[in-house]
Amino acid sequence: MRCPLCNSEKFKEYNHQGVVIDFCHNCKGLWFDKAELSLYTSTGEDIPELEKVLSSAKKTEMICPRCPEVHLVEMNYHPDEPLLIDYCQNCHGVFLDKKEIVHLQEIAAKHKLTGIKHVLSKLKDDGFMMIA
Repeated sequence: MRCPLCNSEKFKEYNHQGVVIDFCHNCKGLWFDKAELSLYTSTGEDIPELEKVLSSAKKTEMICPRCPEVHLVEMNYHPDEPLLIDYCQNCHGVFLDKKEIVHLQEIAAKHKLTGIKHVLSKLKDDGFMMIA
């Protein structure tokens, strides 16, 4: 596996509470395969409101470490936050620079995108009503 940022092959799998993350020992970047980011952050989705943020995504020079010849796109993690992440539209993996994971966790907590709260929020958006 080749790092999309620094092109190094010094990736090592790191198991964090059952989530296998690929870690670049050269630039300290992190690669999350599809569904791993949501497990790591305890959110319902890898990227909240994916269609909304994907509409303003910009193609980068970085190549996906899982999909040869496929360029990653840069986009916001959340529509209301300035954190930019790199995303593969083919395999749905996410690459984070070394400091982005901390900001991503803060955003998930700030917007209460964790666990059941996220699921209930999505249901509410689709017309589900909770009765006390």
